[in-house]
Amino acid sequence: MRLPLKIQSPEWSEFATRATTLALLKASDSNPAGKVQSGFSAADLGQFYREMSSLGFKFTQVPTTEGRSKLARFIDSDGAECSVSEE
Repeated sequence: MRLPLKIQSPEWSEFATRATTLALLKASDSNPAGKVQSGFSAADLGQFYREMSSLGFKFTQVPTTEGRSKLARFIDSDGAECSVSEE
């Protein structure tokens, strides 16, 4: 099965997979080859941040505007870093 390419650049490639986004990021010191990171989206990132913080989630990055989107990062129950972006 071939996944249609949605975005391609030297740093980032993304495939058109309907409900789920599959993206590949160029390996670097902060993103070593073989590393997997889950990412989620939220309609209101500020609200997500407040609610999850009140439940005790540890954020490694508070909601921050990066380019045209807002992004935050938190540690899940297994200790893995996850990202969440605003829709």
